[in-house]
Amino acid sequence: LAARGRYAYVVLVFAVMAVCGSFVGHSFAIAPYNEGIMEDLDLSRTELSSLWAVTLVASAGWLNLVGTAVDRYGSQLVVLFGGAVVMASFPLLGCAQTKEEVLICLMMVRLSSVETVDFASRHCLNKWFVERRG
Repeated sequence: LAARGRYAYVVLVFAVMAVCGSFVGHSFAIAPYNEGIMEDLDLSRTELSSLWAVTLVASAGWLNLVGTAVDRYGSQLVVLFGGAVVMASFPLLGCAQTKEEVLICLMMVRLSSVETVDFASRHCLNKWFVERRG
């Protein structure tokens, strides 16, 4: 968090908003549409759960890459990138026509929201508090 002065407080406010925005989780954002996705694509509940399980396994490895990106490029750039992917992932999920497309969209949602934006925002908050410790 290289920001100084008043700009540092702006970063702090937006980092807190990003973290709070992830409290409800993407599961609650997607869950109301699960029945429609299963019906439209003729997926069973087991198949959809399996797609989600693959997504969760992928997220375990993704977090290591996000940590490296935060160290190399900084939290703010990682949050911007992740936020853009989050915004693109929801409309793409609505357009998914196959199981593979649903899997890719679920991965985009999970990996960019919780694993990328939330992680990098928490990193911003931690750096803000470390810089201001007395």
